[in-house]
Amino acid sequence: MSNALAREGVLQNARFERAQEAVSVKLRAAKFGEAIGLCAELLEAAPDRVEVWVLLGRALIGAGEFTEAVGVLSKAVALDDTSSLAWSFLGHAQRLNGQLQGASSSMSTAVSLSPSDPDVLTRHGLLQCFLADYDVAIETLKRVCELAPDNTVALVNLGNALRLSGDIEGSISLYDKALAQSPGMAGVKWNRAMAVLLSGDFASGFPALEGRHSKVGANPPEWIADSWQGEKIEGSLLVEAEQGFGDLLQFARFFSAAAKQCELLIVRCHPKMASIMILVDGVSSVVSNLEAPPEHMSRIQLFSLPSALGVVDLSQTLIPYIGRGLPPREPWLTPRCQGEIRVGLTWQGNTNYERDHLRSVAIQRLGALFAIENVTFYSLQKYEGAEQLSSIEPSVRPIDLGGRLDNSGAAFIDTAQAMRELDLVISTDTSTVHLAGALGVECWVLLPYAPDWRWGLASENSPWYPNMRLFRQTSPKDWGSVVDKVKRALRAFEVRDGGTLR
Repeated sequence: MSNALAREGVLQNARFERAQEAVSVKLRAAKFGEAIGLCAELLEAAPDRVEVWVLLGRALIGAGEFTEAVGVLSKAVALDDTSSLAWSFLGHAQRLNGQLQGASSSMSTAVSLSPSDPDVLTRHGLLQCFLADYDVAIETLKRVCELAPDNTVALVNLGNALRLSGDIEGSISLYDKALAQSPGMAGVKWNRAMAVLLSGDFASGFPALEGRHSKVGANPPEWIADSWQGEKIEGSLLVEAEQGFGDLLQFARFFSAAAKQCELLIVRCHPKMASIMILVDGVSSVVSNLEAPPEHMSRIQLFSLPSALGVVDLSQTLIPYIGRGLPPREPWLTPRCQGEIRVGLTWQGNTNYERDHLRSVAIQRLGALFAIENVTFYSLQKYEGAEQLSSIEPSVRPIDLGGRLDNSGAAFIDTAQAMRELDLVISTDTSTVHLAGALGVECWVLLPYAPDWRWGLASENSPWYPNMRLFRQTSPKDWGSVVDKVKRALRAFEVRDGGTLR
């Protein structure tokens, strides 16, 4: 090869590397659409470059196009089946796309090709956390920290794995170390807040919830710096809902205390929640968050309420705090038989939640409950998961109320009416349990080994709802022992005269 040709090759490689770096810049800036466009241009020039296919797969993952990412990254490993990077990102895309068996296989291949690559091991450790293999994940992520001792992200990933395993002290120590190294690192304060709240330290945990504004992708409103701080005001206070319906039901307990500090308490939330929110103690009016906010004196986000109010003890809230004004309606259920116990049931949460596969349970796993004598089950399940009822033998199948519930566009009103006629609600961790708790209906919650922060780590009782009993997995993914404990408890369950629970 002549010197001129060699120089041209070097120049072409340099241009190609600059183009790849431009894609990486777009990925770091979360400009995934632009990254996809740049990758398409690169592939026209070099369709056989595996690293470009990997970049395109990463951009598609960032854009939420998981199925397409799996296809692109499958092309990458077909081009070069020795690329651990391609295999590990393929496993990552497969996990996000719900292909867990394929994800495990791809990640194992990646690790076998590059057993000391911190990036590959990180993705493998995150998959192990997702699959609830916490002990294995911890060992994998410890290895990453050894290989990359100055990598702050590695500390946070290991901290998250320790938190999920129940080692709160260890996780907080790693979060603090990460914050010391990178004080402005996105998301660490939020992860630390989750650990503190999981420990039951509300005095420290509620103020730490402000760390949600530093999460990756967080977009706090401009007015947040002037948020209400709990002082007495003459005029209206506007509370802005955050996150899911269950969060709103749970944190609505703070509305009555906030209402004592203002003349009018206005709740701004999804319009489907308006009918149930107007029944919350202390609420003056409810407006849609799909429309411009009304005139107000002060403003605060939902999760900031307990910190602004100085809440450290949840026992001050009177239960029920929803439903005192629930209008009477025709009975939902048939007249009670002698000795009958009526139990509402839900088993499936929102599948868009990343860890739903661990918190929800297939109804078939609950089958041992359905043959208990004198217990009638009523399904409160709507939408996702309701189709599972057909898999239960008709003679013991729960009576399906789901199709009749909340079809008017007003969430939870019908469900609340039905719950008032039940003796007990049994559910996995869904918004249903927060509704039952807020209404004062007896509720048993089936919890995974690594529960959400609001349920704590060990107690059978919940500080949020005195009418609630928690049934926990004692090892990851072990629903069998949970169902056995519920079965024994249900056989011993009694109903007082008039349907009031013991």
